[in-house]
Amino acid sequence: LRKYDFLKYFGNSLFLCVAEIIGVIISTSMIAFGFAKYESKGLNRLFFIGLCTMYIPTITMMVPRYVMWSKVGALDTYLPMLLPHFFGGISWIFLMRQNFKSIPNAFFEAAYIDGANPFYILWKIYVPLSKPIISTLCLRTFMSAWNNLQSPLIYITSKEKYTVSLALAQLRSDASDHIEYQMAGAMMVIIPVLIVYFVAQKYFVKGENDAGVKG
Repeated sequence: LRKYDFLKYFGNSLFLCVAEIIGVIISTSMIAFGFAKYESKGLNRLFFIGLCTMYIPTITMMVPRYVMWSKVGALDTYLPMLLPHFFGGISWIFLMRQNFKSIPNAFFEAAYIDGANPFYILWKIYVPLSKPIISTLCLRTFMSAWNNLQSPLIYITSKEKYTVSLALAQLRSDASDHIEYQMAGAMMVIIPVLIVYFVAQKYFVKGENDAGVKG
């Protein structure tokens, strides 16, 4: 902690995790609610096109994304890692859509007849009824953000902005002769993931089951 300033890297990773979770929940809930509860010409086709993007290899988008972020001056910032989460991810949208479709339309119709607007119906009725799947999304997003090495390695150059995964990778070279430092760093990276998983395990398992068998 004193020699390699791991607490600072912890703070950077926690900031990214919290921000990404907020972005995922807001964007995914709104987009999935539209796909699940509204009918419009071409909506199902649009959703199918979105599902097809899951088959595009991530590695093929690395260079175009880097060029795009470099042109807008966003390199060495957290923006390339944060902003995409505020526009939804198709895998998260699919899971949330399955969950919303499993909730009876009677809730939506009754609230709409009483004068509630769609945003109120979503955040006051459907989101509270979706705690298991939302817990699953939070846990998955946290683990993905916490363990993400590729994106910080590509976009972050300033050492004070390192995440724990990037700092741990750097530690392998900085402390190559001190295996005890490397093992201590690896343990510090693992412990938060274990704590979060055990705290949210009940909701995670229920959310996975609901997403798999409902809709």
